Amino acid sequence: MKRAIAKIRLAPGNAGWFDPLTNIYLTLSEKECFVYNDQDTSNIRKAIKENKLELKEGRLPSPVSKDKKEVVKKKSVNKLEEPEQVKDEVIEKIEVIEEKKEEVKAERPRKKVKRKPDDSNKLLKQEEEVKEEEAKKEEVPDESPLAKVAELIKEKDKAEENNNG
Repeated sequence: MKRAIAKIRLAPGNAGWFDPLTNIYLTLSEKECFVYNDQDTSNIRKAIKENKLELKEGRLPSPVSKDKKEVVKKKSVNKLEEPEQVKDEVIEKIEVIEEKKEEVKAERPRKKVKRKPDDSNKLLKQEEEVKEEEAKKEEVPDESPLAKVAELIKEKDKAEENNNG
């Protein structure tokens, strides 16, 4: 038989909350509800710890019931291993790891990486080529009529300098 074990309420500042395990949905219009003994309360406990819900009345059962609790036997802590034994075990483990590393290195040889040629000289060569092309453009070939006109102008300038000087 279902029996109400607690009453929960939406905490101030929260607009709503939903628990898929118990199918409880709290909103501003429905702020309170009862929790029954056959419901899984793990999400409700979590929401109470996170201050999303408040427990108004009653108590929630512990997350693990006493009959389902497992007894875990722990190693006795009274016997401490001697530091030398621990040190020897650590050294042995390190040696094993180093051996495995060497095996892996031996199994797969390193691949040679082909490096691209240095492109720094390439830029200088390109700049020189551009300068040479510009110089060729400025030079006028001797066979063209412009070359003849340029020579006449130079001769005329020289003659004027001689007359003035």
